[in-house]
Amino acid sequence: MNNGSGTFTNSGVTLGTYDVRKVLAGDLDGNHTMDIVLINGDIGAATLFNNGKAVFSQPTVLGDVTVPGDPISVSPFTQSDFDLNNLWPKAIDDDLSTKWHHYNTPQVTITPSRGSTIVKKLALISAADTDNPDPNFTIFWGVNTDNSTVQLRAANVSFSARNQRLELTITNSTSYPKYRVQLSNSTFGHFQIGELELIGDLPTQLDSAARGGALADVNGDGKLDLCISRADGTSQIYTNGGAGNFSMFGTNVSTGAGAIAPADLNGNGTIDFVQVRGGTNAGAIVRLNGVEGRITGVSRDAADIVLTFSGVPGGNYVLQYTTNLPATNWTAVGTVTETSPGTFYFRDVAPADQNRFYRMALP
Repeated sequence: MNNGSGTFTNSGVTLGTYDVRKVLAGDLDGNHTMDIVLINGDIGAATLFNNGKAVFSQPTVLGDVTVPGDPISVSPFTQSDFDLNNLWPKAIDDDLSTKWHHYNTPQVTITPSRGSTIVKKLALISAADTDNPDPNFTIFWGVNTDNSTVQLRAANVSFSARNQRLELTITNSTSYPKYRVQLSNSTFGHFQIGELELIGDLPTQLDSAARGGALADVNGDGKLDLCISRADGTSQIYTNGGAGNFSMFGTNVSTGAGAIAPADLNGNGTIDFVQVRGGTNAGAIVRLNGVEGRITGVSRDAADIVLTFSGVPGGNYVLQYTTNLPATNWTAVGTVTETSPGTFYFRDVAPADQNRFYRMALP
């Protein structure tokens, strides 16, 4: 933190736990405080909101906290208890066509590789076939670092269909590094399960593995939008709804995987981008805002003027006109309709002046 004279002290706050490549700052939610966007090399962009005292929070969404390959152990481990063709790692492989078959009453301990997480639901998904019975009882524990356990839920379960998903609510506010699940079938003594999921609060992410990004008002509505350059060499724009809630705008374009700088490069009052191509591609690309639309056809239908255009798929183009080409004032007629990806249409109904010059622009 800055004391006002350029002397900084460490606040002790660490933001982000992933492969952070770039940090962006700006007021994302209109509360006059500086928020942060982390551009992550492995999982995309993360938004963190400032309460005004440099305390940041990140929106979350419920999701599976495990990923295929997370460490699993089974106790007691008796090799003869397993169907060797359906071993326990298949319980979190995210593949409903596989199953885990066991002949006893095991306790399965899962260690999420993302670290300690607050799990709020346990999801059980039945196997795709009926070769063996489904489990009918489960016990669920949180496991501390010293391997002590806290029972969080015990419940009877009953499946009535294949690949059926049952979610059990877990009353839990503690972040545990591991979780333990016991499954059993009291009638047959063995069971099969298609998938286990530990459902908890996951930080929301935008897009996929990223290399660069920029915050700028690209559509002139006074809110900071986000442009992300991906590791695969494409870029995507997300427009800001005003509360830091971003929505994908248009389709991705192949531009490069490097840093992005926003600026009005051609003096038309809109934000353009200069983007490093990155990788083995030399140089940088200039992306001009609002000039991608091109009129491809103009015809008359009685008193109407019918226009067709080409542009970026998903572009929210506005048709403008003037009756005096040298003039600087253009009047918006309306938003054009996309009839197929990249193809647009507009009918100017009985304009009062039949001699008009038209152009397309992004709002």
